Amino acid sequence: QGYLLDAWQNRVIYTITASNEYAFTKPNGMHHVGVTALTPDLKVCASISITNCTDRIHLIGNAVAVIISLGATAHQGSGGADESQNLTVPSNTTFVSHAATATTAANGEFDHVVTWLSPYLLYNAMIVAGQLH
Repeated sequence: QGYLLDAWQNRVIYTITASNEYAFTKPNGMHHVGVTALTPDLKVCASISITNCTDRIHLIGNAVAVIISLGATAHQGSGGADESQNLTVPSNTTFVSHAATATTAANGEFDHVVTWLSPYLLYNAMIVAGQLH
């Protein structure tokens, strides 16, 4: 059906920041806003219970995109609080990524595989390609 599938044959889900009036998804949107004014706002935390992922406690606080594999247990629904946080794509701006945990862990089972796109990687690639100044 054209969906990207993970190793467990589940759909990969993703979200892209809506900041700067969707500049990251509009043709020339990033160029028009300018690299110094862009403010991607997606956060990835080590756990949702760490003070709701404050600005001081996160893996990244300005991701452009977050990509999630729901892991081997995707068909069973959420395993716990951390997995539940990742299921609210695309309205969510805060996600969780950490090593797999069992159902007995504090926030329940977690087997998601989460990665993100740093704005600095994106900006560098676009500047090198002559698409962003």
